Amino acid sequence: MSIANVRKELQKHDKDGLIELLEFMYKKDKSVKEYLEFYINPNEEQLLEKFRDKINVAFFGRRSGKIKYSVAKKAIAEFKKYDPSKELIADLMLYYVETGIEFDRIYDGISQPFYNNGPIMFQQALILMKNQENLELYADRAKNITDKSRTLGSEFHNYILDIYRGMYGKE
Repeated sequence: MSIANVRKELQKHDKDGLIELLEFMYKKDKSVKEYLEFYINPNEEQLLEKFRDKINVAFFGRRSGKIKYSVAKKAIAEFKKYDPSKELIADLMLYYVETGIEFDRIYDGISQPFYNNGPIMFQQALILMKNQENLELYADRAKNITDKSRTLGSEFHNYILDIYRGMYGKE
């Protein structure tokens, strides 16, 4: 069904009917409930912390040493659905990379998916900030990630370093 059809159907209802529909959806669907709660009280910082926690659990959840990458990446995708500022999206993406590096430091080794996805996530976050003409906002964090990436092996570090140099033009 198209948005035009949805709009047409919703226009058939009065205000009370629409409120009833929203109440029904609120009770039946957790994602609708969470979105409506955010819509009513849009606290982006609180939302960011909620999704940072999801990423943290994906890396350091019940099964130590077993990362749930799909959960961590899904958290970022879900966060974007709330339409937060681009700076907070980049923040969460950098948090993903920082958490992966911390996991490697603690467990002395990380799996191939992070070696593949970590640099891509790092690059996407920095591109997002560059497009917003706000790249300097995360310059210190990007440098810190680059420095800490040395512990993950030369190939990973070189990839991160190349991204950092490409964005900031320095080491």
